[in-house]
Amino acid sequence: MKSIRVLLPLALLFGLALGTGCSKKLVKESELDTPQYHVRKGKELIERGDLEGARISFERAQDLDAEFAQAYAGLAIVEALEGEYGVAHDRADQAIRRDKKDPWCHVARAQVYLIEKRGKTEKWLDNVEDNLEEAIKLNPRMGEAYYWWGMAYRDALQFTEAGNKFAEVIAFKDDWSEKADKQYEIIQKIQRAAPGTEIGKRIALVEAITRADLAVLFMEELKLREVLKKNRPIETVGQTFVPPTNLNEYVPSDDEGSQGGGIKLPRDVQDNWAQLWIKDVIELDVMEVSPDNKFYPDRNVTRAEFAVFLMNILIDALHEPDLINDYIGERSRFKDIPEGTAAYIGAAIVVDRGIMDADLDGLFHPTDTVSGADALLTIRKFQNRLRMEF
Repeated sequence: MKSIRVLLPLALLFGLALGTGCSKKLVKESELDTPQYHVRKGKELIERGDLEGARISFERAQDLDAEFAQAYAGLAIVEALEGEYGVAHDRADQAIRRDKKDPWCHVARAQVYLIEKRGKTEKWLDNVEDNLEEAIKLNPRMGEAYYWWGMAYRDALQFTEAGNKFAEVIAFKDDWSEKADKQYEIIQKIQRAAPGTEIGKRIALVEAITRADLAVLFMEELKLREVLKKNRPIETVGQTFVPPTNLNEYVPSDDEGSQGGGIKLPRDVQDNWAQLWIKDVIELDVMEVSPDNKFYPDRNVTRAEFAVFLMNILIDALHEPDLINDYIGERSRFKDIPEGTAAYIGAAIVVDRGIMDADLDGLFHPTDTVSGADALLTIRKFQNRLRMEF
């Protein structure tokens, strides 16, 4: 009897454990603990760049309802953003199979193609369009679908079509209108700047350009070599103005300098994608190498640096080395730049000539980064200043 009394409670406990473990359906813990709420939260976290948090939200929605299509769609976007494209396509297909009449599931699958951009442009763009067309059939006023269609055209460098889609979103005046308006403004800047090369168009989409990006824009869009050849005597090429502070100061090290008519590339440029363009801007003395023999190609360009580089080119192109004299010793007109610095002189020169702008309240924002679209517009203003067309 004693052994029976011991075994009976164990059997009961074992049975209870089995009963609990076999149930995969979670119990809702509050009125907000619903698949719909967790999907909405997951979308918000994607917008904030919190992919891990988004994954947790979508998986919670999936656990609460294993057939909830939007949970799979959300996970598809997360997987794509993390570079797991095979898994992303599988999740997107699972979402469509569970609810092919949910427009957001089609939008999510379109986003997977847009993020991946696999194969030729026409192919991935066709896949994006097919899915967004399906979403719009289900919901003709779905601003989100039109927004991502605009982004697809933008990434395919079809700027007119992108602008048209963003304009449609703005007209809906829904939750996506503000985002579309920001993109529409960028597209308008790019169209006004009219980049003439494909690489220029791609850099135009960059939110904050690097020194490598700017080297490419100077050589490809400004046509820097032609500018200097046309506007200054041949013998002065390579003898540009050196600013009075260390902002644009180049102090060569012992192992640098010309060798056989060329230059020795900085060590952080030799494997960079833009090394040929960087070599050109260094040879033309427009962008400097630092005293530690580095170019820092991946560092973001600030407005102050951009102004100084443009000042260098302007002085060389107009062959007016005395141009800076009017600004040396004057009181700073910008609240955020001290007088007597290269940053101040560069900013004052480009603002006076309408090449770059300052705020009406006297701020130049010297440490702000420069977007690709703004850089291109500035380059066009610079060319107009020189009355040059390319």
